[in-house]
Amino acid sequence: MSHLTSEEIFQLLDGLLETSEQELLSQHISMCVRCRREVELHRAIDGVARRQPLVKPSARFTTTVMQRIVAHDEESILYRVLRRSGGASPW
Repeated sequence: MSHLTSEEIFQLLDGLLETSEQELLSQHISMCVRCRREVELHRAIDGVARRQPLVKPSARFTTTVMQRIVAHDEESILYRVLRRSGGASPW
């Protein structure tokens, strides 16, 4: 077996694997130092993240993010239209 992928590690730690696949990956981890260290690192990061207090975003957070997304999309659309038409780039 090759080294575990990030997806396999996340699924293992999140308990999303079937029992047989979980056993297979656990067996590999018991024999592979590199994968064992990677799993331990992810477990440690997860533990630190879960201990952090939840932060409530400001009332304008969603609005600000959405405005930036729309502005980015509009720039991208404008750039593509200008490029297709042979017009000069606005940048």
